[in-house]
Amino acid sequence: MTTVAHIAAARTARALAAVIRDRIALHPERDALLAMAGHLHTAAESIEAHVPAVDGANHTPAMGALFLALAQGIAVEVPAAGIADEVFYYVTAPITGTLPETGPKGAESPQLARQELDLLARINTVRENHLSSENDDILRAALDALVTLHGKLARLRQIAA
Repeated sequence: MTTVAHIAAARTARALAAVIRDRIALHPERDALLAMAGHLHTAAESIEAHVPAVDGANHTPAMGALFLALAQGIAVEVPAAGIADEVFYYVTAPITGTLPETGPKGAESPQLARQELDLLARINTVRENHLSSENDDILRAALDALVTLHGKLARLRQIAA
């Protein structure tokens, strides 16, 4: 990985913050969404401020990781905010090369299993075709779609559990 990866991670954090901010209007968990977006913005600033001087560094700077973890923690603690915790891994993916795991969990019902596979296929299509776009509008649209799809997947898996 290169310093370019850290810049891409910061760009992704800002785009995800914008996607979350777009969901704030009249949302009952407005404060949680606002806090997540703020932490993502701070994570982006930290990642940019601590870009490694040498290529090959594949770790997220500590302060960036901390603020990213804070945003993710809010998502876990406030599920009604509608942001699945998996989406935060898209921020560090350019650095670590690791995307959120999206394998099927094996719903018992054939109908739920089909729905799960459909959502996973959609997630993978967005990831493969749009997540690495250098166009800010496309990146933001991809993250918006991933937030929606991961939210649906989380709800489906909750039902299937």
